[in-house]
Amino acid sequence: MNIERIWVDMDGVVVDLIGGLCKSHGIPNPYLAPKNYGKNTVHEVLKSSHDAIWNVTESTDFWRKLEFTDDGAEFLALAEAHVGFENVGLMSSPRAHPASATGKIWWTRDNLREYETSLVIGDKKDKAAYYGSLLLDDSYYQVSNFIKAGGKALLVPRPWNRLYWIRNPIDWVTHAIEKDKIEEVMELTERFGELK
Repeated sequence: MNIERIWVDMDGVVVDLIGGLCKSHGIPNPYLAPKNYGKNTVHEVLKSSHDAIWNVTESTDFWRKLEFTDDGAEFLALAEAHVGFENVGLMSSPRAHPASATGKIWWTRDNLREYETSLVIGDKKDKAAYYGSLLLDDSYYQVSNFIKAGGKALLVPRPWNRLYWIRNPIDWVTHAIEKDKIEEVMELTERFGELK
């Protein structure tokens, strides 16, 4: 398979959004408890209302102060090694409040300035899909839509998605890319979802 461009999702892959939410609310990360694995609606996991959890994201500073995920830099390095820095971009779906997009731009400027001009903010990530493109994302919705639009996509294993049982996400994605197993891994991801 010929991959020409790799898009890497920000929130959940490169940036620790869940950790930031928990820190802002002074609560432990609910995904440290196995009973919450595979549940992707954080406010339901926390038994709270959507607004009560997400209201903190209506500040540019919230987004700007988020930290890297433990393996976020590794995903970018993997992508760069495979297609070259000039063919790697960041993608991010903003929240409805304008502070989200602004904060994501500032976060990129502060932490990954070299990616500032290759940051795409928008919920329709599938608009960038074509045969030679690959999306790395923790959202099954985004992965599925990208594939339907003609691109390749890998679901990055995280405690909140259907691949929660995979303990080393970087190895999972690296194997798929380096061993040219992207299509097989995409098929496995679908099957795991059907088994739930």
